[in-house]
Amino acid sequence: MPEDKTLLVILPTGEGKSLIYQALWQFQKRKTIAVVVPTITLAQDQESEIYKNPKTKTNQPHAYIGREDKRNSTIKAAIPSGEQGLFFSSPQAMVEPLSFNLIKAAENGNLGAVFIDEAHLVHDWGMDFNSAYQELAALVSELRSRSPDKKKPKIICLSATVEKESLETLDSFFSLPDNPISIISAARLRTEQEIWVSLKIENEEERKQRVLE
Repeated sequence: MPEDKTLLVILPTGEGKSLIYQALWQFQKRKTIAVVVPTITLAQDQESEIYKNPKTKTNQPHAYIGREDKRNSTIKAAIPSGEQGLFFSSPQAMVEPLSFNLIKAAENGNLGAVFIDEAHLVHDWGMDFNSAYQELAALVSELRSRSPDKKKPKIICLSATVEKESLETLDSFFSLPDNPISIISAARLRTEQEIWVSLKIENEEERKQRVLE
């Protein structure tokens, strides 16, 4: 990615979006990679996957979780130097308790990237449900302006589905006026599960028949 570029990656659920920030983390040592996720559960799931993999397992926390002061202090302290590496946080934490540390990382040239997972939520939730998603635009702008030339963070949006309005919002919020968002899309239609509900079954033989159907 060229400096100051914003990228949108569209991939179906379960087909490799998380590998993008994991790969960048592995190839950019001593760089902080911040990933915005919509829920704490998702942050914990991603942290669990890191711990399961012997190639990515570390001794430090990777999920910033409210009210867990010890782990949160560890993450915050390691962000400016780039030693934190990959971490996951809600948009609220990014724009409030973590913003100072992220700005310090940017000033030091140690902020490798900011990922926005489930990026369509910037439009879908940010309008009236979770304003922190829209406040990310100001934070990203600040991080870019504070970073030295040639060391500006990559801004990468990830989603499985992005409609026209969501794309326009992402482009407006996270791209520079003379440098519009780039798109890499591997979206495709996938077979969805079907759920069938049977009426009340009177005997075992009929139940077997319904299961076969």
